[in-house]
This record gives sequence, structure tokens and C-alpha cells, in this order.
Amino acid sequence: MLRIENLGERLSLHEESTMEIEIGSRLKYFREKKGLSVYALAQRCGLTRSFISKVEKGQASPSISSLKKITNSLEIPINSLFEDKNSSDIIITNSKQRRIFYNPTSKITYEFLFPNPRSRSIDVYFFRLKPGGKSNFYTHDGEECGSIIQGTMKITIGDKEYILKPGDSIYFKSTIPHKWENGSKEEVLGFWAVSPPSF
Repeated sequence: MLRIENLGERLSLHEESTMEIEIGSRLKYFREKKGLSVYALAQRCGLTRSFISKVEKGQASPSISSLKKITNSLEIPINSLFEDKNSSDIIITNSKQRRIFYNPTSKITYEFLFPNPRSRSIDVYFFRLKPGGKSNFYTHDGEECGSIIQGTMKITIGDKEYILKPGDSIYFKSTIPHKWENGSKEEVLGFWAVSPPSF
């Protein structure tokens, strides 16, 4: 199942957590807030009613692209699913307070370094990409950059491929179609920054 979680407080990827928040329940909340039925939302985003119903019940794991179709149809930013009500000009996040987003389709885990990306113009996260993990081409507004700590990741930007190894960094405009892949047998670890936040 696709979840957001707070390490030390919620159970999903880590056994020591004790509580979980399903993305599906938040999607259901926003759908009902808009006064839409599951069928109406399905018509808007081009997905099946059955699939959306399963996502809301935590029985299906949507890809990021499907999640964006749903949130776009609900006219909410995808980072609303991760939003924390508290905001401040100075934010310190303990390592156990990071919010976690795992996408089983792409085999990638995002650990958000700050709890409320919607209140800022930049989002920074630590990521773990399992062997075989990859994305499809996608675009969004803004720019992004990142650096690899462990492993080797291939990133394709437009029609050019780049191989990033430990210590390598990259910057590019997010409006250029891009995708990433871990074709090795080793997990890739790294940090990434996106402005404005795309989640």
C-alpha cells in the first residue's frame, strides 16, 4: 500500500512505528470535500471508478503519474497529502520526524526533510532507489538538482543519458522530459531538491 508516515509514530516501512496515515483516506477526504462521487472523479481524471475506490481503501498503490492525475482533478497540489499544519520561518526536523513516501511501482522511497513543503518554494528529500526501480518520462514546472551518495543511477533528460555515481551532482530544468533508473544490483541513495515543490 502507498502511505505517508512519520518515523517513530507510524507503521508501514519500519516495524518500530505505531500508527499509519493512508494516502487513500486523504484522497477520499478531498474528494468528498469537493462534493464529488467516485464515478465523477474517475470521469475527470481518466481512471476507472474501481481503481480510485481501491486507492481510497488502501487496496491499490497508484503510480506518481496516476496520483497527479487524481490530485489535478481535485484541484489540489499533490503535496497536500503530506502537509503538516504547522509552519515556521525556521524549521528543524529530527531524523525520526521525516515523512516517508514509498512508491512500490517505481521502487523508490522519499524521505522528506521538512514536513510542510507547501509553505516553501523548495523541497528537499533523501531518496532510496531499489535495484530495478525506474520512472517514466515526466515534466513539471521549475528546476531541480541532486547528488548521489551510494550506487549508480541513470537519468535521461530529453534525448541525453547521464550516469551518476557517488559524489556526482546534476542540475536541470524540470520542464525538460526526464526519467531515472537503477539498472544495477545495488540500492541508490541520494539527496534531491526541487523548486517549486512538485509533490
